[in-house]
Amino acid sequence: MNDTVRNRPASPKDEERTAPAPLKVITAVDILTVVGLVVMTPIAWLLPERYWPVLGRGVLAVVMGIAPAWVRKRARWIERCVGARTLPMPSSNVALYGLSRYFEDNLLLLKCYRPDRWSPRIEVEGIENLRAVRTPGRGVVLWFSHFHHYSLVSKAGMHGAGFAMSHLSHPRHGFSASRFGMHYLNRVRTLIEDRYLGERVYLGLDDASAALATLREHLCAGRVISSAARAVARRPVPAPFLGGTLPLATGAPVLARETGAALLPVHVVQTEPGRYRVIIEPEIAMDRSATKWAAAEVAAREYARRLEPVVLCYPDQWEGWPVMTIAA
Repeated sequence: MNDTVRNRPASPKDEERTAPAPLKVITAVDILTVVGLVVMTPIAWLLPERYWPVLGRGVLAVVMGIAPAWVRKRARWIERCVGARTLPMPSSNVALYGLSRYFEDNLLLLKCYRPDRWSPRIEVEGIENLRAVRTPGRGVVLWFSHFHHYSLVSKAGMHGAGFAMSHLSHPRHGFSASRFGMHYLNRVRTLIEDRYLGERVYLGLDDASAALATLREHLCAGRVISSAARAVARRPVPAPFLGGTLPLATGAPVLARETGAALLPVHVVQTEPGRYRVIIEPEIAMDRSATKWAAAEVAAREYARRLEPVVLCYPDQWEGWPVMTIAA
């Protein structure tokens, strides 16, 4: 991991110099992913969920035994990110278990392909916060935190609670950014997730305007949309978080500010093997007197403040450690 800190905002000249890289047709990682999915499918179908963490950590312990320096480096970075806070487990376990969660999340996805249409067991907490803001004609933006199991569980949980979301997605969502991967591999994930969605709205590879226009229309019509709280943006907001800062794209709060929609943070965590909780927080109040960008920045910082205690409880389930920055 690169520990270098870069807090300078991008300039127009920077953006002019940054041209999108040409897409590869297929990569070696794509081939390994196909092999991995084939191997993991019978495991997912036949092995009870309570054994998934044992299997995942066992496999990764062997892999990391070959490259222990990676675990030490990631653990040191996590310690710096946490600062004066206390984690419920050693930082080395956060690093190792985080990789195991990725393995388990793929087993979860593949198990949903069983002929009996198996689905995970999900508890939705705070549904009253969502219902409280569902007034006629007012849309809702659900801003999902980037925990390991959020992608599938969030959609299944909200569907089970009676809400068919329109979800903002990228063609790279899934396993790959190659042409082959986006056309074939990523559909392994989206085919299952789409069972639980009202609609998936895709960003363009180089232009987000059409997707955002569609979401604005949905919000003005009083619908529920969802988006992940990620750092992918030209100028993310550096929100104070734990012992450093967390860069956050402001697309979700900007949409809420533009349309008058409610903005609700949502976290998805695993409480025990095979059981998950979707936590819907109360609405983040938007400053309607400020510009949309200023209001979005304040909202992003409030979101990061609310995220802190959840990450400290489930540090191995959060995927945001690598994108944090620490003051030099």
